[in-house]
Amino acid sequence: MSCAKLNNGLTVTCDALERVGGINGRVWIGNIADIASYTIASNDITAISLNMGAAIYKFEGKKDKNSVSVEVQVGESTISFKQMLNLILYSDTSAMNLVIESLCKANDVFAIVEANDGQFEVWGIDVNAGSSSYPVGGLNCESGSASSGVTIDERQAFNITLSGTFRNMDRKFLDTDYATTIAAIEALE
Repeated sequence: MSCAKLNNGLTVTCDALERVGGINGRVWIGNIADIASYTIASNDITAISLNMGAAIYKFEGKKDKNSVSVEVQVGESTISFKQMLNLILYSDTSAMNLVIESLCKANDVFAIVEANDGQFEVWGIDVNAGSSSYPVGGLNCESGSASSGVTIDERQAFNITLSGTFRNMDRKFLDTDYATTIAAIEALE
């Protein structure tokens, strides 16, 4: 017996074929518990509202150093998607190290990632579980490392992988156009 059936196909578009890879140097991270609600339209997340006093936090790094990926995980009775966000974070003070420690210890975060093609993606919200007024999901620190290296040119930044397993892949975040979308994200800071 088949409970899940294929119900659509894909037609290749030039935009899909020519979409550039890579992640811009900016990633915004917040706590799932701080989301008051979010809006879905045409499978995209078009708005996120936070609880009073809550904020998302911008992590800036070098362009083309951060990355995201998704792995399909086939279980006995269901399919899930392991979402992963790999961050390269640069630090040269104890205060910056405390921020990295806080991120590593945080439970159930979500991220808004700016791709090099100007699109924004939301990672860490399970839109197929919970509801828009009761979000569930969350990415958690899976691993992290940094190294001083041996010679002057070998120092490596802190590399953190945040991951979580969800019933969906990432979702696009779009509020009409680039300028409006970036303004909506920055308003959450």
